Amino acid sequence: MRRIIGLLVFIGLLVLIGLLIWWKWATAPVGEVGPTVIVVARGAAIDDIGRQLQQAKLIKSVAAFKLMVMKLGVSKSIQAGDFRLDGKMSLAEVVTGLTHGSLDVWITLPEGWRREQMAQRLAENLSDSFDAGEFIRLSAAEEGYLFPDTYLMPQEASAGAVVKLLTETFRKKVGVIDRDMVILASIVEREAKGEADRKLVAAILLKRLKLNMGLNADASLQFILGGPTDWWPTPKAVDKQLKSPFNTYIYAGLPPAPIANPGLAVITAVRQAQDTPYVYYLHDAEGEIHPAKTLEEHQANIDRYLGY
Repeated sequence: MRRIIGLLVFIGLLVLIGLLIWWKWATAPVGEVGPTVIVVARGAAIDDIGRQLQQAKLIKSVAAFKLMVMKLGVSKSIQAGDFRLDGKMSLAEVVTGLTHGSLDVWITLPEGWRREQMAQRLAENLSDSFDAGEFIRLSAAEEGYLFPDTYLMPQEASAGAVVKLLTETFRKKVGVIDRDMVILASIVEREAKGEADRKLVAAILLKRLKLNMGLNADASLQFILGGPTDWWPTPKAVDKQLKSPFNTYIYAGLPPAPIANPGLAVITAVRQAQDTPYVYYLHDAEGEIHPAKTLEEHQANIDRYLGY
């Protein structure tokens, strides 16, 4: 019995020594490559990042990488972006390097945001070289053409560089497009409650334009009323009398400029909109759309779904 226990202890010691030797080997610098830029995608899993680093010959073992992440407690601190790493760095230095010091940062600018919202998001994620006020000034004529997307941007990007990036991306993704379509798409982006609504809302608003009717879009009132504390406030009945060319309740046709920056899906919906028998629509409290062919049907929908 003593011999068995002794044998087990001996085997355990051998395993422990082996693990210590492996850990020392796995955490030491690879040393084969010089400075290398690694791009970590948004939402990348730890396994995927480890394999990426191993393929770049910056670490020796994915398993050791995962253990080091656990040891340092940084699983939720690893950033998306691009990082300059080096084969001379130890495993701990590589892992730590992924938690700060990204050369570029991933920034998401959602569909339907106005440029002031974009300026705020950009200022929160870029360095002091980005000036939000300058971005708003330089993009004054670009509302609607600042393409919403997820971008990998240099932290030192200037306002001018960002405006150029967003407008060039619009041209690449959208191509040549009539300005009226961009204006209408910006309204549809704010009015539609989801993917299923886009084509119907676009078709109804296009029909109202053809009939020389007011678009009666609450989103246009929100654009007038919006401010830093709430860029898209819920309009009141009295707001429908606001004297503004953006008020689609008292002025027929399109407003003079886009009210937001539409995404490609909405622009496509406007481009491909089909004729429709409907002239009115509303959304109930659950966000479901209810179209109507006549004012009487629309009033019935108001009574039924909105209760006023």
